[in-house]
Amino acid sequence: MNSFFQNIINNEKSKEIVSAIISLEHNLQLTVTAEGVETKQQAQFLIEKQCEQLQGFYFSRPVSLEQLPNTIVSLQQTVNTLKSPM
Repeated sequence: MNSFFQNIINNEKSKEIVSAIISLEHNLQLTVTAEGVETKQQAQFLIEKQCEQLQGFYFSRPVSLEQLPNTIVSLQQTVNTLKSPM
């Protein structure tokens, strides 16, 4: 789904396509995972559409094992920001 939502913030057709894909996956009782989330706006849109799992550079770039504890703390802060009212 990554290629469809690169421009979801500015493109209505992309929003419609992503929304339809999420709806289809829900109708098939599948867990929806969006890969390649790069911005807060993309994450918020996908959360509003009830996408269950998000991953991408918005949350974290690849990290070493040594960096993982600090990354987890930072990720929790990002998640809390997304949970706060818009």
